[in-house]
Amino acid sequence: MPVDERTLLRRAHRGHDAAARELWASLSPRLLSLARLLLRDGAIDAEDVVQQAFCRMLERSRSEIRSVRHPMAWMTSIVRSVALNARRTNAREHAKRAAIAKSESHTLRDTEDRTLIDALARLGGADREILVLKHTTGLSFDLLAEVVGENRNTLASRHRAALTRLRVVLGEEPAQIDSPSQPVGAAIVEGSRR
Repeated sequence: MPVDERTLLRRAHRGHDAAARELWASLSPRLLSLARLLLRDGAIDAEDVVQQAFCRMLERSRSEIRSVRHPMAWMTSIVRSVALNARRTNAREHAKRAAIAKSESHTLRDTEDRTLIDALARLGGADREILVLKHTTGLSFDLLAEVVGENRNTLASRHRAALTRLRVVLGEEPAQIDSPSQPVGAAIVEGSRR
């Protein structure tokens, strides 16, 4: 005489291996189909979800197990919950990986950015400070004068001299040094954001 699913559920919960195997054989094909449909893209293994649902069943209290009237419906709700949680977790992890990859690609987007950051590191502290302050904040020399507590013309002069030294460190030709170029400043802004 076949044993009904409620009895199998109770016995499996109490640790009877044969009942657990029989319950798995009875419920898992339908639960696996459900999990596959809920998970859609195949990034998460449906069998893992169903196994996790069975583990959750074992963690439930004896009184909760006794109150289950329809084991298939009850296990369906657990599988659904596990599958949705797995999808959310997978989406968060995917978003984190994408953010890390994006961050890494921005951090070392190209050799020129790394070269500029290294060149800034080789400058003296005062030169590096004025270049970073000016190009990362975008503040005018008047506002920078308030921040630093120095004369605006002094800051502008220090900035020009620091740009000249930066270009020398970068190995630019003397003819290029005479005319300030926007790309150096833009690269400083980009390099400092990382």
